[in-house]
Amino acid sequence: MALRGKIDDFGIVEILQLISQQQRSGILTIQSNRKRAEIIFFQGMITKANPFYLHPQKPPFAATSLATFLVSPEELELAEKKAEENLKSLEENFLDLNLLNIALIQKINEYLIIETLYEVLQWKSGEYEFILNEIKYDARFSPLIPPEHILLDILRMIDEEPEFFRKISSLEMVFQKASLEEGGDKQLEGLGINEKTVYHLIDGTKTVQDIIIQSLLGKYSTLKAIVTLAERGLIRKKRIKKVSVSKPLTYKNRGEYIFYGILPIILMLFLFGLRFLLTFYWSGEDDRVSYKKIFPQTQVQKIQTALCIYFLEKGKYPLTLSDLVNNGLLSPDDLERFTEADYGDQLREKGNHNLLNKSFN
Repeated sequence: MALRGKIDDFGIVEILQLISQQQRSGILTIQSNRKRAEIIFFQGMITKANPFYLHPQKPPFAATSLATFLVSPEELELAEKKAEENLKSLEENFLDLNLLNIALIQKINEYLIIETLYEVLQWKSGEYEFILNEIKYDARFSPLIPPEHILLDILRMIDEEPEFFRKISSLEMVFQKASLEEGGDKQLEGLGINEKTVYHLIDGTKTVQDIIIQSLLGKYSTLKAIVTLAERGLIRKKRIKKVSVSKPLTYKNRGEYIFYGILPIILMLFLFGLRFLLTFYWSGEDDRVSYKKIFPQTQVQKIQTALCIYFLEKGKYPLTLSDLVNNGLLSPDDLERFTEADYGDQLREKGNHNLLNKSFN
């Protein structure tokens, strides 16, 4: 049995924190639209991540090693063949064949963890599944990262990202080095290691996305470095001939756009708001209507959290909601509006506790 749910109902941050608090080992799979990622836990700490959406054709570690030009296709093929024969991990075979050292293997795994969290924490809808499992942890190749130590940093990065995209309009943009004035490399003095790494990768052909991958710095750090280099005048956008140029927007066209495009939207929002107010005040019902809608939702969230904690502690869901009370996860009052029949039906039908999709009248 697995811990399953929807991102819309129970956020990824909450799931990561619960797994960490209960110090569980296993694999958390998250899927949104056509994107899928795995986060691997060892005793409540993140040890690896697999962003399958980045490289659908190959396992993320192998694909990243190839995309960064750390190994050639022939070397990767040799390591993969060895892994099939000796049943060792790809990392261990890279090390045995002297293709990658421990520092580079660790750097790739850390990059995959950061990039995966950076991406999935921005997903607003989708599904997750956590399967309890024994995880073989090799301290040589992977870090052990407590989620609480990294979540705040990742969320801060996500908040700051829009500032970078004001200057970098697309990950497909190409930059080139600006001509250095007399003194040459002295202009590079004072740059951090990230800025220097990115600067040396910029060659007028690589896209921003290429540099993100090849630098192994991650999206946030790469974008930040590019903005810093551009502000210092060390790089500039490369002029690329466009296949087709759209007609510039004239002031007359802007006026028509506002009249025909924006005004109808404003009018629709106004009418929708008016209808909402009329429905709220003249429905013939009292405040109990909104109370019925709000109260179950907040209570369901509380039960949802208790069910997740119970699963992570016991490795299974409770047979009845009363078990949550008996284990001190809820009080009897929390179950006032919920029946054992509702919960039992959900558990039998789906093997999980998708209570958030139920409606209570």
